[in-house]
Amino acid sequence: MRRFVPLCVVLAATSVVSAQSAWLPEPGRFVFNTSVVHQRFDEFYRGTERNPTPFGDLQQTTVFVGVERAISPRLAVDGLIGYASTSGTSASGLGEEGLADSHIGLRWQAIDERPGVPTVTLRVGAIVEGTYDVGTPAAPGDGASGATGSVLVGKFYQGSRIGLQGDVGYRAMFESVPNAIVGSFVAFKSLSRHTISAGYRYDGCVSGIDIGSPGFTPARFPETREIFHAVELGWSYARGARGAWGLTLAQTIDGRNTDRKTVFVASLSY
Repeated sequence: MRRFVPLCVVLAATSVVSAQSAWLPEPGRFVFNTSVVHQRFDEFYRGTERNPTPFGDLQQTTVFVGVERAISPRLAVDGLIGYASTSGTSASGLGEEGLADSHIGLRWQAIDERPGVPTVTLRVGAIVEGTYDVGTPAAPGDGASGATGSVLVGKFYQGSRIGLQGDVGYRAMFESVPNAIVGSFVAFKSLSRHTISAGYRYDGCVSGIDIGSPGFTPARFPETREIFHAVELGWSYARGARGAWGLTLAQTIDGRNTDRKTVFVASLSY
């Protein structure tokens, strides 16, 4: 439905990177987005116990470039690539950089939005491991490739200019990295060219070991059962049907074998 086309641009500018929209761009059109993601933490969850990190503050900045193209009114492809750089305190000596994990996916809109019925889109995708080293808290990822499948649902209420979007999916990883269930829910309000949003995200491995458990070593960081719950606030400004830029603040509020991160995202979509 054409009236929802600008929303896929706005959502790209207000959501944490790697989230996908249930709405597709116009057929034959490319949508580009660039994001700078800066995250920091000085606490982590050892198992489910929250502790200060033994190496002080750790910061990571990643520049992402993404693209979407609608092949038909109901089918679109998307891709995302990025470069990450991590630094620690002078005392920790931690540092890491390299290509972040890349993502490519195919989305099919199973149900087009109409009164009383939301948009429902199915997505399948692949993850290609980056070029960073693994086995340290500075690693930008788990160093493994994988596959994903998800269901995305969205609904926009024209009268109130309020929208809701959620997704649930499964991530299957290669190597010894545990598989995971992922999901999110975002509510947003459109105010002319401005959009504000609030959301919740979950990413939880279904198996794995705990940090500090018998047999754990730093080399087994990718094998941990990492779970995190995060909340986010976002704002964007749409320059028209073909562009938007936005800011997002996210915070980990609970977790297991994960960092307690504060995340800042600046995004530009066109």
